Amino acid sequence: MIGTGSSSVALLSREVATALRGRGWRLLIHPFSFDEALRHQGRPLPDDATVLTGRERTRLERALLDWLGYLEDCFLVRIAWMASASERQRMVNPCKAYPVDPGLILVFDRTGRANLGYALETVVSLSSSAGAAR
Repeated sequence: MIGTGSSSVALLSREVATALRGRGWRLLIHPFSFDEALRHQGRPLPDDATVLTGRERTRLERALLDWLGYLEDCFLVRIAWMASASERQRMVNPCKAYPVDPGLILVFDRTGRANLGYALETVVSLSSSAGAAR
């Protein structure tokens, strides 16, 4: 996003980089964590998820899928749905989220154990999507 503070029409898009050289600020914006995203929507994360009603659980699951979609839009994760001809089977089975960098697995997996199977799935997911982009 570029803000100029000028109403001059003479500044064409190809001239923006030249005209604004040295006059910009770098601003790094990180996406919300899941807890922050819920609080922003006015729905705090419940303290004890084991006592959720069916309706609350459905809302929380929907919020999680929305949040994963936002992370996918930011190119932080890739979402993989089960491949099936049946729409119902795809809806019932959960999706998998793979980070775009296998090093991010340690950030999200707090068990402390090496999850080599998931790391391998992540690498295969990344290499197959890179092959599809060629």
